Amino acid sequence: MNKILKIVLEVLLAVACVFAIYAIYNSMTAPIKFRNEKEAREQVAIKRLQSLKILEESYKEKYHRFQADPDSVKMFFNEDFLYVETRFGTMDDSLTSVITTRERTAIEKDFARPNHPCNKNNLRKEIMKDNPKMQKSAADFLLLQRYEDEINIELEKRYEAVVAKNMPAIEKEFEAASPAVLEKIRKEIIGDDPEMDPATIDDAQIKERFVNDKLSKIADTHIAFVIKKETPVKDALMEKLLAEDPNFDIDSVMVIPFSGGELVKMRAEKVTVSSVPDTPVFEAKVPYKSLLKDLDQQELANLLDERANLNKYGGLMLGGIENPNNNEGNWK
Repeated sequence: MNKILKIVLEVLLAVACVFAIYAIYNSMTAPIKFRNEKEAREQVAIKRLQSLKILEESYKEKYHRFQADPDSVKMFFNEDFLYVETRFGTMDDSLTSVITTRERTAIEKDFARPNHPCNKNNLRKEIMKDNPKMQKSAADFLLLQRYEDEINIELEKRYEAVVAKNMPAIEKEFEAASPAVLEKIRKEIIGDDPEMDPATIDDAQIKERFVNDKLSKIADTHIAFVIKKETPVKDALMEKLLAEDPNFDIDSVMVIPFSGGELVKMRAEKVTVSSVPDTPVFEAKVPYKSLLKDLDQQELANLLDERANLNKYGGLMLGGIENPNNNEGNWK
């Protein structure tokens, strides 16, 4: 009996030793595992916050305020539009600015004629006719958009007129161009993209380069300007959003990853900043309690205590209401 008891005690002792070793190992590795997983999850959340920043700043550019309602942000992305600048003619910014101002002034002078369809009073009447119950503030907003659209349409017409007038002469000049001139253009195209296979450059590309160069020179002396064209938000921003986060999805960008569907905590207000009243400010928060909710609870508690002792927010935060920072992230 004593022998059996001795064996049982030895087994229990061995088991206790194993558990003790495991506990020691776990106490040493748990912080490391927690930190590694925390950093990996933070990267996912940061990408979403950076994408949200792009959406919010574009919203503010159009509406002069930020938006804290997730459904409104989704609607903005899926259904709204932005004015995207398209440059015509020269790449010289100073010249483009001068000519744009000159042409806009001429167009606005023409639009100011009382009987012109694009006169602001006539446009307002048209808007109110289509929307008799619309409030004045909404009508004023639509009027500004419509007026800008009409100016941009007229600017584009003027550029197209210059192109149409000069295109026959340019095409005739291309047909008469010597092989040396065409070879020079081919080398310029290769110079713009050293990795391009010269064999892939066809006559159409050479002609396009020749025509564009000629039009640019004509524009320098005739007309060159920037037109703001109405473009769907998703088309205007998608390239930038995917560059920030290749997995961008409007349905998940405001969801805290690994949280089971919790939404990013957003606020949008107007406050006084540097003595300037009614300044739009925005903040978006991803609490660690949500982002890391299924990880080691003791390590999470330690992290939150550490952040509190340093007087820092317990999570990731973009922007700030109490302390505006131009929508920078607290992870930087």
